Amino acid sequence: MYELRYGFDGKVSGVAIGNKYIPASTDNVDFQNFLEWNKAQKEPLDLNSTIEPVKPQPVRDFAKEIDELKTKVSALEETTVTISDKIEQLEVKAKVEKI
Repeated sequence: MYELRYGFDGKVSGVAIGNKYIPASTDNVDFQNFLEWNKAQKEPLDLNSTIEPVKPQPVRDFAKEIDELKTKVSALEETTVTISDKIEQLEVKAKVEKI
């Protein structure tokens, strides 16, 4: 059974039957055969049907993402140093109190 295939613009770009794709081109003998078959159907496939076009994904700004990650890592490193300093201060205080 034939199935319609759509392009990124949402319009019919061809048909498929099994694993075979047939581009919508009147120069294509297989597509001509499909058109003949389609005309003979009780309910032919609508070659003028459309689907929602595929919207392109925005291009990622990797340099910006890297800078943001570096900022986060830097903030984490500062927090780590602060925590390490605090632990060291508490250890010193604990030793002093034992004396």
